[in-house]
Amino acid sequence: MDNCTPTQARKNLFKIASDVNNNHNVISVNNVRKPNQDMVIMSKNDYKRMLETMHVINNGQLQESLDRSKNAKKEDFIDITNGINWDDL
Repeated sequence: MDNCTPTQARKNLFKIASDVNNNHNVISVNNVRKPNQDMVIMSKNDYKRMLETMHVINNGQLQESLDRSKNAKKEDFIDITNGINWDDL
């Protein structure tokens, strides 16, 4: 189930919870009567990973790391963390 109505989501909540957590699927809940109130259901771990990825992309760290790795010699040690404490993100 990739798309459903709010009623279907209520009826299948436990199946949806299992699906998003075990298979990393994102469920779109489409409110036909109020389309501006559509939503998605995803696992908390996938949501946290998405936020972390967006943070790294938005602050330029990802591009900087990629640029450094392209310019480095194979024998060079590359510290792509640049002092970032990933646990604090």
